[in-house]
Amino acid sequence: MALAFFYTLLNLYYSLFFKIASIFCNIVFVMSDSHSAINPVICKRLKNAKKIIHAGDWSTPEVYHDMLEITNDVYAVHGNTETREMDELLPEVRKIDLYGNKILIRHEIDSLKNFEIFGHTDEKIDIVIFGHTHKAFKKKIKGTVLYNPGSCGPKRFAGVAPSYGVIYFIGKFFFIRTHSIYFQKREGSFI
Repeated sequence: MALAFFYTLLNLYYSLFFKIASIFCNIVFVMSDSHSAINPVICKRLKNAKKIIHAGDWSTPEVYHDMLEITNDVYAVHGNTETREMDELLPEVRKIDLYGNKILIRHEIDSLKNFEIFGHTDEKIDIVIFGHTHKAFKKKIKGTVLYNPGSCGPKRFAGVAPSYGVIYFIGKFFFIRTHSIYFQKREGSFI
């Protein structure tokens, strides 16, 4: 009972926070590794998303199509656990320009020290978004922010909470925040 009350208050806080932040910022939700099921708390927070970036491992197309019902602005790549349909539907690497920032999306990177492996060294990349490890990570290397939002899907590793990221763009400037769902067991559901 107390947990349900706390959960309701927390959802109200996030709803109000995102409504206020959207007045001053452009907000982009960042996710990865949904593996056919997204945590129900994350699903509720996505309901007003205007832009979503997903760094792969959808596993099946249902979650992708559910996200398209929330917003048409879903920037996505396929991962390493996809069905053939997902591999054909989504690219392996995607480069986008959002609010004056160059963003590279790829499911997996081989080296955090040498991310030039993507073959995109001819121009400056502001943010590289990736997944695969199921653990949130953020680090600035050579002027580029490398960001992994963690996993929003079913539990894979003990002690790792489900998580997603939010990028707040204010003009060309941005900051990234990871939101982890610590107080709830990792369960999955479709949106």
